Amino acid sequence: MKKKVIEFSSFLFVIFLLIFIITSSIRMAYTPFKLKDYSFYLSIYGSIFFIIYIISKIKNFKFTKLEIIIIIMMILSCLSLINAIDIDTAIFDKMNRKEGLLVWLTYDLIALNCINIKNIKYIKTIIFFICLYSIINIIYGLFQVGLLKTDLFKIKNSWHYVRGFLGNSMFFGTLMNIFYGIIFGLFLKSELNYKKIILYIFLLIANLGIILSGAMSAIFALFAMYFIVLIQLIISIIKKEKNSILSLIFLIVSIISFGVVYKFYSLHDNHLVKDVSEFKDESKSVFHGKINDNFGTGRFYIWRKTIEKIKIAPITGYGIDNFRLAFDSKLRDSHNLIVDKAHNDYLQKALCEGIISSIVFILFLLIIFFKLVFKNLSPIYYGLFLAFTCYSIQAFFNISVTRVAPIYFIIIGLLIGRIYEK
Repeated sequence: MKKKVIEFSSFLFVIFLLIFIITSSIRMAYTPFKLKDYSFYLSIYGSIFFIIYIISKIKNFKFTKLEIIIIIMMILSCLSLINAIDIDTAIFDKMNRKEGLLVWLTYDLIALNCINIKNIKYIKTIIFFICLYSIINIIYGLFQVGLLKTDLFKIKNSWHYVRGFLGNSMFFGTLMNIFYGIIFGLFLKSELNYKKIILYIFLLIANLGIILSGAMSAIFALFAMYFIVLIQLIISIIKKEKNSILSLIFLIVSIISFGVVYKFYSLHDNHLVKDVSEFKDESKSVFHGKINDNFGTGRFYIWRKTIEKIKIAPITGYGIDNFRLAFDSKLRDSHNLIVDKAHNDYLQKALCEGIISSIVFILFLLIIFFKLVFKNLSPIYYGLFLAFTCYSIQAFFNISVTRVAPIYFIIIGLLIGRIYEK
């Protein structure tokens, strides 16, 4: 009885959180509601999840290995305050991103509580809200790039790439990676019936979402995921598992569909064609050992400078979200803007929390990946697994943001629950 109450409580507040994320993103575009307000309320959710988690451990003081790793990560995050350049920034983040210690602890607590959620109806509801959030951003994005027009309300953040309600096309691409992973996993694993057709329509929408973002990190993550799925299917075919050849056909259909949507959209806007061409040229140069600091819109330069700084304070780092302060606000990107993130989640964690914290985080993600990559997962969990994989890959080139990262940690918690499901 207690387990069901805890599970329902965790589920209920996850739904409240997702509704809060959806509504807050819209409010930040059209009302005085600011990112700092959003982060404050996000931290409040963290305290609620903390209380639920503590209650769940009363009279059942048992922890799985992955739970212990999450708790260790939380402790390491707190220890990073020891040598933080600015304590207030590290805890509350007074800089632009509003992703300080309290927010990062909230992410971890979200994951810990989602481990309790194993009811498939609850998980389907969570997936529904994640997809709803994604589709709302895609529809709004169509207005931003002029594919849809309206006089009913003023369109914010119009650009040649879609930003949705996230304020940045890269952040939009991050959300699209999650959305695509979920839909793609459901599409591949579902039975061949009318639901497959509906999922294919949603897959086309997800394709459009990735392309609209113009984010090379999202496109790279997508094709890396295709490669992982291909390896899985080849192994399945060798083992002569049921429907493996059919799934391979649908993988090929999915890849072709992406190409078709890309081709049609390129007729509307050639910015993406130019960026893809530049990305190909840069990738070839890197493959041949010719690396330029300007590659990846200056990411290689930022990464090089970040690694140099990590070497100075490798153990505890400079404090969460003290990246900008670590460089004394002197590190600038290719657009001459002050850099406040490493544009690589794992380097960001190493610089701000220390190398040990970053290594533990990477190992944590790898454990989840290898625990599930060779399992025969149901469509629901396979979709979550591919969303997790896509996000984790794009994190090598992108930054964590408060309007997307909580969804990633919800998925992490649900997948851990699957790993330990009897």
